[in-house]
Amino acid sequence: MRRTLSCLLLILLAAGAPAAPQQNEVIAPRTVHIDDEARVVAFEERLRALEQQSAALDGRLSVSDQAYSRFENEISSFGILITLLVLGFGFITHRGAVNAARYELSELRDKVESLHEEAVNAKEEALKAAMSARDAAASAEAASRAAQGAAEGARAHEQTAEQASEKVKEAAAVAERWRFTSMETTDVHITAEERETVQEAAKEVDERSEREWDIDEFKVKVFQANERQDWREAIRLARGMQFLHGNSVDAVTYGLFQEGRALIESGRYAEAVSVYDQFVRETQSDNSENRALNTITGQVNKLIAFCFIGKWTEAVSLSDDIIEACVGKEGRGFLVMAIKAYSQRGMALVKLDRVPDAIRSFESALREFGLSGDKATDTTFHYNYACTLALSGKVSETIAILETWRRMNKSFDCLKIEKDKDFDLIRADPQFIAYLKKQGCSDGS
Repeated sequence: MRRTLSCLLLILLAAGAPAAPQQNEVIAPRTVHIDDEARVVAFEERLRALEQQSAALDGRLSVSDQAYSRFENEISSFGILITLLVLGFGFITHRGAVNAARYELSELRDKVESLHEEAVNAKEEALKAAMSARDAAASAEAASRAAQGAAEGARAHEQTAEQASEKVKEAAAVAERWRFTSMETTDVHITAEERETVQEAAKEVDERSEREWDIDEFKVKVFQANERQDWREAIRLARGMQFLHGNSVDAVTYGLFQEGRALIESGRYAEAVSVYDQFVRETQSDNSENRALNTITGQVNKLIAFCFIGKWTEAVSLSDDIIEACVGKEGRGFLVMAIKAYSQRGMALVKLDRVPDAIRSFESALREFGLSGDKATDTTFHYNYACTLALSGKVSETIAILETWRRMNKSFDCLKIEKDKDFDLIRADPQFIAYLKKQGCSDGS
């Protein structure tokens, strides 16, 4: 910088030097000397000024150099920082890539191991399958031989089953004849041969599970239980029949009726009344030609249960309904049910102290229907009629009805008459005593 300023000074001095004297020009010596001194002074002052300016410029340049140096240092530091940041980011990115690569490598290793394990398992399964196939082939061959034997056995069993089914059907037909008989009825006659058929069929039915029984098989077993007077078993079987064959009107009505019979025989009269109420409701869905008679028969058994539990008013009302339903109906079954209803109605009226009404009821029965033809029904009717007459003190009429009772019964039960308090009112009457002696009753009893 100083060299530059020195050069500039020399240039200025050269420019300010006096020009060479022209030829013939005369210069005064003293004047030249004064001018040169002044010029030198001026140059010196000017030089000092320039030096000061140069010094100021040097100072400013020095400050600029220092600032530029600091700037360069700061730029260098900032560059280093940027470089470090770039390197750090690159390192982080590289580290993430390395970790991702490691993770992917781990997954690939796991997949390879899994595939290897699956391959090993598949090989083992293939070996097992091959062994199983060989075993299955052997089993199939054995099964084929067994199937041939089973087919032959099935044909034989089918023939046996057909024979057994026919036997069950025969036994069920016997039970069907006894289907809806009322209490104290002897109108159904079962021969010894038919009973044997029922017993044989029952043995075959017992070889199968109760849940597999059809309706006919249940009928056979219920009939057998009633024949044995095993009322608890009859109730159980009748309920099982209803449960397993609840979609069949035939099964439900048959089961309810037989359940009610067994309940009466067991002395469970209130339960029987409830069962026969349900029976009557179910018969409304019965489309068979015997629906009306079946319904009336169920009501008669309900009437008998009423009498056992002493519901005399209800018994009279129900008997009236039964009698009305039987009027004008053709068929011996309706006649038997009407006579039974009249018999129970008469005894209910007696229990209500309406003896004259009871006598008229018995008379109406004989006048409108006569005898039913069923021994049990007719003998019970005449005995109850005789008791009613005795309670009214009508000795001759009582003896006449008792004689009819004796002929129907083909015997005279002296002990029954002796124990029955209904005859106490006429027991001392000479005519009654004579009649009893004639029947072989000891001491006029």
